[in-house]
Amino acid sequence: MIEFKAVHKWFGDLHVLNGIDLFIKP
Repeated sequence: MIEFKAVHKWFGDLHVLNGIDLFIKP
């Protein structure tokens, strides 16, 4: 399940980056 954890972390990081992008851009 290492691949699953890697993908989960990738989506988690992407979600955080999208959240920051939405927060910066009104």
